[in-house]
Amino acid sequence: MEAQTKERFVTYLLKEYQEHCMSNRQVPGLDAMLRFMMEKEVIDPNKIRNLAINGDFIKHRHIDKESGKSSIVRKLAEEYQMHESSIWLILRRSKGN
Repeated sequence: MEAQTKERFVTYLLKEYQEHCMSNRQVPGLDAMLRFMMEKEVIDPNKIRNLAINGDFIKHRHIDKESGKSSIVRKLAEEYQMHESSIWLILRRSKGN
């Protein structure tokens, strides 16, 4: 992607975000910006879900050291209403596990 295109994207996104904050009387910040980008689907919903699943997996591994990976994957599959194989695929693609 061209640098010029990226600059225009950032410029227009920031302008739209600032207008959003003003019209909704919202304090601008990183959290609010991320939520705005999710609402606008600027960030791929699949990437959001995958990051959440990977983060939850890591959190469960630290909190519940007695449970094995398979047990945690079963919990995540139930929580995210997905097949266990899909959870495993997401975790393998994240390369952190």
